This record gives sequence, C-alpha cells and structure tokens, in this order.
Amino acid sequence: IWMGMLTGKYFSMKEGAECWWDHWVMDFVICNGFGIWMGMLTCKYFSMKEYHWTGLWKIPTFSGKMRRLVGQFTPYNWTSFEWGYTKSCTNFVLVCFIVCLWTLQELNVFYLKTTLWVPPNHILNFYRELFYGFAGACALHEGYTYLKSTDPSARIGRQSWLLMACLVVEVLIEVKFGWDILTKPIPWYAVYGWIIFFICLFSWAFWHFTFPFKDWPFLGLHYRRLFRIKED
Repeated sequence: IWMGMLTGKYFSMKEGAECWWDHWVMDFVICNGFGIWMGMLTCKYFSMKEYHWTGLWKIPTFSGKMRRLVGQFTPYNWTSFEWGYTKSCTNFVLVCFIVCLWTLQELNVFYLKTTLWVPPNHILNFYRELFYGFAGACALHEGYTYLKSTDPSARIGRQSWLLMACLVVEVLIEVKFGWDILTKPIPWYAVYGWIIFFICLFSWAFWHFTFPFKDWPFLGLHYRRLFRIKED
C-alpha cells in the first residue's frame, strides 16, 4: 500500500523522483521486505524464548552476572498480537484503519519536507520518527486491547487519539501550505492500479464476511470437496 501511494505521488515530490528499481528493489524488496521478515523472526524468537529472572547477586559466575545485566534490558515477558483480521468484519476494518493511518504517517514525511522546505538530514525528521515510533507502539497496544476487549464500554486509549490528532494537524499544514502540490494530477496508471486494488479488496471482504465461497451454488460444492469441508 505504501509503495502504491508513493508511486502515485512521487512525481509531485522531489524526494520521490527516483528510478523504478530504487522504489521496488531497494525500498520494497530489500529495505521493507527484508526488514519485515527480520522483524517477524525477532518476534518469533522472543515469543518462544524462556525467561528466567534470577537475582544478580544469586548468580555465582561473572559471565552469568554480565548476561543477567544485559538481559535486564530485554522484555520481562512477550505478548503476541493476533489481530485476526479475517475472523470478523470489525477486526478487518480496524486493521485496515490502522494500516491507513500508518501509511499516512509515512507519506506525511515527504509532504512535510517538501511543503516546509525541511532538508532531509534535519534533526526534526529524526525526532519526528522517534516520536511516532514510541507513540505508535503505545497506540497499537491500545488498539489491540480495544479490539480484544469483551467489555461493551471499552474505549480507545488516549495515546491513539493523540496520535490521530497529530496526523490531522500535519494534514492541515499540508493542505494550507502545499495545496498546489496535493492537487497535482495523479498518473492514469496509478489511478487504475488503486481502483483495481480497492475493487479486489472490497470484493474479497464481501465474499469472506457475507457470502463465503463454500456456500455458493455449484461452485461451493467443488470447493467443499477440494478442501474436504464437511456439510453443516
């Protein structure tokens, strides 16, 4: 989604004027793809790791004390987030909303630098990413807690509202000072690509949450036989 948005608006931003291989090979495959894969491996490692917390002075060896000291900065425990976006329409909508917010946050990086003439190596860019990194972690935890809560009076946490307010302010700044950049026409191939993407997304959501394929007449029979789904 992020690369699709950047491809559709790269022509209006100086930072996005890169070669196709820089977008899809360096950014999409190596940086983003490899980073996501390494993040999944890291989460899997911490979720399977056994945590043994022993007092520092109860460890007899010096090397054991040093490992315990370094382990002080590792998580006390590990909670795996299972969003279950295919289990219900509510989960699906909430996950799509979170993805859109985070994509908007990343896109604002380029628009703010272009609109406010901020150099790419300015310290404000680093502080902004640092803020959204820590605030986004808290907001994601609040969103996950809200999603999994069975309490009908549950509400989204304050950090989530603060993060959304910051994004709204950034968008208003871009609209006020960079309207000529935002209103530049989008290339036809990007428009058609987004139309096809949303048609496929909404068609899949409609099929999955309202009329499962296994219930279709004729085709559903072959689907149940293929995957050996028993009749209800």
